Amino acid sequence: TALKALHTPQGTADLDATRAERRRLAYDEFLATQLALSLARARMRRTKGRVLASKGHLRAKALAALSFALTKSQQEALSEIDADMAAPHRMLRLLQGDVGAGKTLVALCAMLTAIEAGAQATLMAPTEVLARQHAATLAPLADAAGVSLALLTGRERGREREAILARLKSGELGILVGTHALITQTVVFNDLGLVVVDEQHRFGVHQRLALSGKGNVPADILVMTATPIPRTLALTAYGDMDMSRLTEKPAGRRPVTTRAIPLTRLDEIIEAIERAVRRGERVFWVCPLVEENEDLDLTAAEQRYDELKTIFDERVRLIHGRMKSAEKDEAIAEFRAGGANILVATTVIEVGVDVPDATVIVIEHAERFGLAQLHQLRGR
Repeated sequence: TALKALHTPQGTADLDATRAERRRLAYDEFLATQLALSLARARMRRTKGRVLASKGHLRAKALAALSFALTKSQQEALSEIDADMAAPHRMLRLLQGDVGAGKTLVALCAMLTAIEAGAQATLMAPTEVLARQHAATLAPLADAAGVSLALLTGRERGREREAILARLKSGELGILVGTHALITQTVVFNDLGLVVVDEQHRFGVHQRLALSGKGNVPADILVMTATPIPRTLALTAYGDMDMSRLTEKPAGRRPVTTRAIPLTRLDEIIEAIERAVRRGERVFWVCPLVEENEDLDLTAAEQRYDELKTIFDERVRLIHGRMKSAEKDEAIAEFRAGGANILVATTVIEVGVDVPDATVIVIEHAERFGLAQLHQLRGR
């Protein structure tokens, strides 16, 4: 009846979006979607996992090496993760929190639980820059806990790679951080218990499952994202997952001021940046393209870099996806160390470039970016 009424309208009143017939079919679609997700979730729940519980000795050692305490929401997220890991079914949990909310630290605590329970853990990141940064951040804390950690990306080759893989297979290596390289067949774990996937939206479900399938039994999965996801959307897009949220920032974080300014006021923006540079601050300048494109009237990264170089001379660096890894590393290292005050970039810096001294980010043609990208960039 509803279908007939909608397909053979008799007048304009029949086209009203609030008509009972239209609502009846819309309800049908929602119900079908939610039922499908509930079935998928129930099937995931039945997936046998393993019990990974610990007394928390390794975690206590790592946290003792920190100069600050965990926030309340970090503690809450950890107790939810601990409960999942201690249960006999496989964990599949999404950890959502803004950039800087401390997701990586929560992930490390979960990985230390897996290791104390006799298993291994791995963290997969979407870019080499982010993987290297995670390894650098986690290494001292893993060291404090007496746990071995290694990094594996496409750059580790030859004997170095073979040595890492041998330690992994023998079980000597506790935590392996890496990129997509972790999914390759040559990567064999002795006993993988927990998989952490950072920036979940950059990976497909199959990649996630391929990694968790490297365990003797399906490994627990914790996926992390900094993209804010409304609860209703999360239920639809991540209906097979449980969800934890980090709602607080660590103490001492300054609030972020966001302003939209027309490009006609570019002179004022450059003046403001000159003031920031004089104060010794660091500035990101993000452009949507690498080279100028005649079809798109957008300022390209290379063109903007040349223009800023005439004003700021040697204090400007450029980074984009077409550069070699070593060149990118060099540009970021100089920017981080203070050898350069301005880093002109494309969205290659979207995830993982962590420069605490950076106080300003200019995003040109913000309308060219998605909301998730803008949120990630702002988090830099």
